[in-house]
Amino acid sequence: MQIPQIQERLSLGTENLLLRGSSVRNTDFVFGVAVFCGHDTKVMQNSSSAKYKFSKLDMQTNLAIIIVFFT
Repeated sequence: MQIPQIQERLSLGTENLLLRGSSVRNTDFVFGVAVFCGHDTKVMQNSSSAKYKFSKLDMQTNLAIIIVFFT
């Protein structure tokens, strides 16, 4: 398949942006440019699961419950 030659210049904007995980359908060809790649981007940082945070009081309470349960 031969890529057609485009003689005019086109500008890119936010309406032309595809985020990670997007798919393109019903097209013959696509021109792509990678922007904002890597693990430090917002999309990559938000893709991980949330971390569980426990306060010291929660951990002490959980430990006390476990001790009571086993005794």
